[in-house]
Amino acid sequence: MTVELNTKVGRGGWLVIDIAGEAEAAHCLGSIANPEGKDVLILDAFLHIITPAGAASTLHVGIGATEGTDYHDLNDGALLNGTAGTCWKGMHAVAADAEMSTPAYWTAENYLVFTTAAQVSTSFVGKYFVHYVRLED
Repeated sequence: MTVELNTKVGRGGWLVIDIAGEAEAAHCLGSIANPEGKDVLILDAFLHIITPAGAASTLHVGIGATEGTDYHDLNDGALLNGTAGTCWKGMHAVAADAEMSTPAYWTAENYLVFTTAAQVSTSFVGKYFVHYVRLED
């Protein structure tokens, strides 16, 4: 048996995604394609609120095949009108019938999708941080 250091698999990084609110309620804020073009495992994720929304809007973040669809397996209701300077942890189970195990599997062809629910989020400014590791060459 031999062992050899694999310099392609296991490398990863951090994504920092800028988020700005929208004037529409229950709206897709945007989607991010898999940055590696290979399957990755999301190890951690969190939202940093810089400027809160003026109304009680929430953020859903999830992995899915369709841009603009509401996925919420990373965040399911982080308050966009929370306090400036606070962070909201992602990577939690969302419901008994839609439970997600941590960490999250992000295939090469899927998107990380950001949607809002409830009120408009026009004044919101924040950053979403994603820590991941690459699973294949």
